Amino acid sequence: MCGIVGAAASFPMRDFLLKSLSKLQYRGYDSAGVAYFGEDGSIKTKRTVGSVEMLEGMLPPFSSRLAIGHTRWATNGLPSLKNAHPQTSLHGLVTLVHNGIIENEQTLRTFLEKHGYSFRSSTDTELIADFIEAALSSGKSPEEALSSLFRFLQGSFALAILIASSPGKLYFAKQSSPLVLGRGECGHLVASDPAALVGRADSFYDLEDGYYGYVSEDEAKLYVDGKEVPPSFEERNLGKYEIDLRGYPHFMIKEIEEEPEALMGLKDTIQAIPEDIVRLVREASSICLIGCGSSYHAALLSARAARRLGKRANAIPGSEFSIDPPPFEEGALFFLLSQSGETVDILDVLRLLPKGRTIALTNASHSRLARESAHHLFLDVGAEVAVAATKTFLGEVVLLNGLFLRAAGKEGTEGIDEASRSLRDVIARKHEVRSAASAIARTGHLYFIGRAEGNEAAMECALKVKEVACFRCESFPSGELKHGPIALIEKGTPLVAFSVGKGEAMVRLNAREAEARGASVLFLGSRKEDDFPVDPLPGVLEALPLVCYGQLLSYFLALELGKPCDRPRNLAKSVTVR
Repeated sequence: MCGIVGAAASFPMRDFLLKSLSKLQYRGYDSAGVAYFGEDGSIKTKRTVGSVEMLEGMLPPFSSRLAIGHTRWATNGLPSLKNAHPQTSLHGLVTLVHNGIIENEQTLRTFLEKHGYSFRSSTDTELIADFIEAALSSGKSPEEALSSLFRFLQGSFALAILIASSPGKLYFAKQSSPLVLGRGECGHLVASDPAALVGRADSFYDLEDGYYGYVSEDEAKLYVDGKEVPPSFEERNLGKYEIDLRGYPHFMIKEIEEEPEALMGLKDTIQAIPEDIVRLVREASSICLIGCGSSYHAALLSARAARRLGKRANAIPGSEFSIDPPPFEEGALFFLLSQSGETVDILDVLRLLPKGRTIALTNASHSRLARESAHHLFLDVGAEVAVAATKTFLGEVVLLNGLFLRAAGKEGTEGIDEASRSLRDVIARKHEVRSAASAIARTGHLYFIGRAEGNEAAMECALKVKEVACFRCESFPSGELKHGPIALIEKGTPLVAFSVGKGEAMVRLNAREAEARGASVLFLGSRKEDDFPVDPLPGVLEALPLVCYGQLLSYFLALELGKPCDRPRNLAKSVTVR
């Protein structure tokens, strides 16, 4: 879960690296570094623990037209200067950056020790650099050395590589981690996310597993199993994914405030869903929705929407599905939810499912999940830079609800106008949410309760508070409160009750039981006397203003507690390792 960028091009390389790495910090932010060729022909590296901003202060001007950069989210070796990328081989012949994890690390370490290698870091990345160097020293060409990676290494790797003896070429290799080639007027580029190349590349090629090769200013060479494969670059307009705060203090609040407009844009998306996908849903014997984190909560809500329209439907966490797959019913249809389309747990599930019966739902139109699923639904809600999902979560719920409505013979856009207005109202009252966050921050813990769609909203809000504010928070179906969790209630315990929809009356009753034991209850519901009234909405759309409230609450809690809301500790947006 790291950010990779590199280029062989004639534009100012230092500025390009810093700007692109800043765009990739959502993928990794424990450390950052760059490597380039110095005027003496040697490879220079600059690394720091912390942010790209810290790297900027220590990176001198340089004239190299070939460079790589990296932002790291630690999976192997603690965040430290010695473990930061780029990593250089023992004798300095190879410097590279790496996204992924090597599963046979100990075998590789033992192999290299037998060949006289010792190690300076505790990363698996350094071992890859040493392995390539050993292959080069044995007489292999760079291409042959890269080809041998796929025979020896087990696990995942996306690599951008500088080789001291080839100062005009940027090498790369890809296995189970995302990597894309870019082409522009000034040269060729590589990145783990095409959004990092906005403004520098206008056409792209998504690398498949087993691909390796190099780019220079003038050419891109691609190989698989020793055979050359001509890359087919295609033009893409990434203007919608330009990353810019536009005057906001943080990306998270910007993206929350983009939600009403994003929902309105989904009306066209729903109406444009191909009829063959609508027919698949209509004729499916059952529906299974699979996601992780926020996408799992969106899957739960969407399964509820499908059931209310007469379909048998369930939701399963991706990480659990791949461990213990349920029996597949003939005629079942599988939805795979992943905002990035690179979530490894969901890709693992995809390999277990019957071909032709999978529909991916992503906010990345050319992601691996989108390419490998039988069908693909594209959210198209614009870039989401903050690590915590906000508008993409709402987009998943609205798009799937619209699809299921269409399969039931309806238009599919029912309720979206009202939901968008409701979100605008919640956002307009964010000062009330901030006041609640200020009071809650002093307590050290928080609980959400709800029923039906209010329960799934509670689950998502609790996740947001844990993710963004690093604050102890749980959610319960309100009816389960008295079956154990009520033991946690004491005087002053803050509890947010979502009293909406079918479960409204019972949620109020359960909340009063907690209130009688000292809880400080904040009601969100459709009554004017509620602490935070919200508009009633049809079906699962009822959850949207509740979740928007929880997103704002988590954001303001993070501010109150001094937490980095855009890049919470220990988290990365695109989870590409197991």
